[in-house]
Amino acid sequence: MKPIFLFLITFLFTVSLVSAQQFTEQTDIELTGVYEGSCDWGDYNNDGLLDFMPTGNQDGYTTYSALFLNEGNNHFSQHQGIIMPIYRGEIEWGDYNNDNFLDIALTGAYMEYPSTTRYTKLYTNNKNESFTEIYTNLLSSIHGGITWGDYNNDGYSDLLHTGLNLYVDEFTAVNN
Repeated sequence: MKPIFLFLITFLFTVSLVSAQQFTEQTDIELTGVYEGSCDWGDYNNDGLLDFMPTGNQDGYTTYSALFLNEGNNHFSQHQGIIMPIYRGEIEWGDYNNDNFLDIALTGAYMEYPSTTRYTKLYTNNKNESFTEIYTNLLSSIHGGITWGDYNNDGYSDLLHTGLNLYVDEFTAVNN
């Protein structure tokens, strides 16, 4: 009986010391409202501060992406034109070439009204706050996901890509 009582007192004391994390809205950060999008956090310039990149559709006709560089003290600077803007997909940071700089993988659609083109792309980090598209033979898709992991334990990040791959011509629609 005594050990159980001692355990309960210790447990209750420990729980009483734990408090919930408080969040404060950052009203000085201007974000573009998007839907059917994705966002991912990563320290792409290795300065110890998490940067983030959202993508999505702004208004039904405009596809959007931007890189928000974390400058510290709750201040972010926005850079557009870094990667292809997409929606109906996902963006994910990962270091595919083991150079200790985060690269970008994305899948989704680019809208140039009235047409939409599907993409799956990989961008390598040039280590100077710019990225270069790398040719891959990945199928283009929408409504999917993309993630990194070392599934075969060889020390290199592998890419898992899912989604709807749809080729449409004037006669048929084939779901691959």
